[in-house]
Amino acid sequence: MSNLPASWSQTKFTDILDVHGGTQPPKSEFIFETKDGYIRLLQIRDFGGKPVPTYIPVNGKWRTCSKKDILIGRYGASLGRICTGMEGAYNVALAKVVGPKQIDSVFLKYFLRSNNFQDPLRLLSRSAQNGFNKRDLAEFDLLIPPEHEQIRIANKLDSLLAKVDAAQARLEKIPTLLKRFRQSVLAAATSGELTREWREENNESFEAWKAIQFSGLTTSIRSGSGDKPSDNPEGIPVLRSSAVRDMKIDFTDVRFFENTKEVNARNNLENGDLLFTRLSGSPDYVGNCAVVSGITDKVVQYPDRLFCAKVKDQRTTSYLEIFFSSKQFKSHISRNIKSSAGHQRITLDPIKNAEVNIPTLEEQKEIVRRVESLFALANAVEKQYREAKQRTDRLTQSLLAKAFRGELVPQDPNDEPAAELLNRIQANREAQQPVKPVRKTKRAAK
Repeated sequence: MSNLPASWSQTKFTDILDVHGGTQPPKSEFIFETKDGYIRLLQIRDFGGKPVPTYIPVNGKWRTCSKKDILIGRYGASLGRICTGMEGAYNVALAKVVGPKQIDSVFLKYFLRSNNFQDPLRLLSRSAQNGFNKRDLAEFDLLIPPEHEQIRIANKLDSLLAKVDAAQARLEKIPTLLKRFRQSVLAAATSGELTREWREENNESFEAWKAIQFSGLTTSIRSGSGDKPSDNPEGIPVLRSSAVRDMKIDFTDVRFFENTKEVNARNNLENGDLLFTRLSGSPDYVGNCAVVSGITDKVVQYPDRLFCAKVKDQRTTSYLEIFFSSKQFKSHISRNIKSSAGHQRITLDPIKNAEVNIPTLEEQKEIVRRVESLFALANAVEKQYREAKQRTDRLTQSLLAKAFRGELVPQDPNDEPAAELLNRIQANREAQQPVKPVRKTKRAAK
């Protein structure tokens, strides 16, 4: 790279760094509690939020690391992930990078996190499933500043990236706060608290609210077709159960019924229908409700993983959607969920028998207006959060790129040039190479 500072040098990765792949003990030797004579087995998951501490017997066969050592993820989605801060034996999904003492380990860790290393790693011809080895890294470029500048860069990145991490931690709280805010709005809406002042101003009374079983508000509630859909877009679209979330339907999340002659028209969706999720792998997505809107002349159907309710009075559907997304209804659903074969599900009865708090139509309109207004504010904050998160996520790589262009900290003319540092490193490596014995031939022996 010709635009590097004059005191920097560039070399090949394996000219001064070694890469040691991990070892894979048999599962028969795993235990899951600490014990004398055992060592922690480090796996990729142990460097995340859900570690599973595993221990193996100490026998001198395993590749080990200290807390200061740098490990790189070798496979799949974890390819290129940089892991530090733990000691033990590391498995084959990780590789340890070993550098000379003249290369600052924190500086090296940041270089490995940067796109200078990550981009060529992603472009390896070897598949991620097979991982990488030392030969794959032999042609990677390694940028080396003077030794003292390495430390200045590492310290500056420590300081700046700590602030970035703190900003990201604050941002990560926003989705939870927004979720709580929306649930508070729904709770206030369905308890009458949201429109308490409105009732006083309009001479309305909370006594006008009625508790009605949902089946009394409908003409029918039924599940959809049990036919198996395909991915052939020539057929009739049928919603997937994942298309329905609280107060939202994704009409692009569909599959298709190919045999259109046998499709039952009773399963055609109409504007104003209320859809409920019947089955999911997570209880959070069982009983989700949303009102159908935006259907024109195109036929869209629903499967047997969804319930569809036809409401007698279409003027109530927007309020009902709010009620069925509230915590009051969610608690009712959670008490009626059944588990089988890894799925969480409900029957039709909990939907039919749900007790709904119904105000007058005028108050329903006011509730819907206020909920939509408050949710619009929450949506605006959520949009700002996503934009801020994108900028913050890019900031780390932006700082790393600046660091490895030599622009993050000033150069000191008194620093020893990196070229001389590399010469010393190379001389030390050559001096440490074992001398191969000369093989004598028969003629030389005579």
